[in-house]
Amino acid sequence: MSIISQAKSLFRSFAIGITDAAAMKIKDLVQDDAEKFLRIGIETGGCSGFRQKFSLDSKKEKDDKEFSHCGARVVLTKKDLAYIDGSTVNYVNDPFRSFFELQLPFGSSQCSCGDSFALPGMSGNPVSCK
Repeated sequence: MSIISQAKSLFRSFAIGITDAAAMKIKDLVQDDAEKFLRIGIETGGCSGFRQKFSLDSKKEKDDKEFSHCGARVVLTKKDLAYIDGSTVNYVNDPFRSFFELQLPFGSSQCSCGDSFALPGMSGNPVSCK
């Protein structure tokens, strides 16, 4: 890899996507409160090593990155973004349950319960789902 290619990879923008379904649900949850947004947090744990956490928040921190789609806002720290770069936030509403999910890019995998995920070359802190 050339030095120019290495420099470009170091300075590229990290990003996540937001599906229409996720945007609609976020807007429904925050109602007319323009200060609120969906916060994504990544922590070690779960049976695959990393667990995603979704919550409503209204306070942005200095190192937060914000993404928006159709008026819905998603915020996460730069550190957490590095773990899920290239992922897409989706909202699933099926007859059994409704939930936000991360659609991870290739090379990543989710456990069968859908609560945690693994990243290539990173072990996190796997624990039993039970």
